[in-house]
Amino acid sequence: MAGKFEDKKNRISEAIERGEAVDVRVIVRTCPELTTIGKKKPEVLEIKVGGEIVDAYKWSMDHLGKFVRIVDAFEPGMFVDSIGVTKGKGFQGVVKRFGVKLLPPKSKKGTRRLGSLGPWTPGRIMWTVPRAGQLGFFRRTEYNKQILAIVPSDYEIKYNLESVEEPYMLSIKDKIAIEIEKNGEKERKVVDTFASLLNPKGGWPHYGVIKNDAVVIRGSCMGPPRRLIIIRWPIRARMLKKDIEIREFYYGREKILSHDTIELMFSQFSSSI
Repeated sequence: MAGKFEDKKNRISEAIERGEAVDVRVIVRTCPELTTIGKKKPEVLEIKVGGEIVDAYKWSMDHLGKFVRIVDAFEPGMFVDSIGVTKGKGFQGVVKRFGVKLLPPKSKKGTRRLGSLGPWTPGRIMWTVPRAGQLGFFRRTEYNKQILAIVPSDYEIKYNLESVEEPYMLSIKDKIAIEIEKNGEKERKVVDTFASLLNPKGGWPHYGVIKNDAVVIRGSCMGPPRRLIIIRWPIRARMLKKDIEIREFYYGREKILSHDTIELMFSQFSSSI
C-alpha cells in the first residue's frame, strides 16, 4: 500500500511540474459523532483547494488524513459565502410561491389563482407565467456573510498506529477549567467545552446542545437547524475582512456570551495548541 501511495504521489507531482494539472481537489467528510444531533453517517464532499496549484498540493498533502478545523481556514471578521439547501415546503400555489395578488372575492373558481395564463398568441404558456409547484428544498448560495465570532472547543486525539482505516480516534474532552473575569475579579469555572458557554438554557431549539467548534455569522442561513451548511471564502467580496467589536451575545433576553469571554477563551485555546 505504501509503495502504491508513493507512486501516485510522484505521478501527481510530475504532472504539476509539467503544468498538466488544472486544480487540486480533496475528498473530505464531516464528523457528526462530535455533535449532539444523534447523526452517525457523515457527509462526503469534494472540495477544491484554492491558491497556487503548488501551494494547494503541498497544503493538501500536509493535511491528508488529518482533522481540519474551522480555525485553520477562517477567522473572526472575515466575509464568507454560505451554501445550503432551504427548508422544504412541498407543493404550493401561486400566491405563496410567487406572491401573486389575490383575486376579488366575486371571481369565479377561486381567488388564490391567476387571472390569466397569458395571451392568445403565442399559443402556449410562457415560462414567465407563475404556476403552482415545488417550493423550498432548493440549493442556494448567499454571498458576503460576516463571521462575528468563532467559539473553539477542545478536542482529544488518541492515535492507533496499528489500524490503517482508523489511525486515530477523535473525541471532546469532558471537563475544562477556564478563568472568566466578572466585575474586575477572576472567577474559575468548569465547563464541558469552550463552546458549551454558547448554549442558552435548555439548548438551542430544534438542535440541542453545542459542544464542538461553533461559528457565529451575521444574518440568517438557509435550511432547518440540523442541515449541513457549506462555508467558503467569498468570490464577490469587496473586502475580505473587516474589524468588528462585539460586546455581548443575547438569545432573546438571556445573555449568553460577552466579547471579553470570547477573547479569553480563544487566547487560552491558541496557547494550548
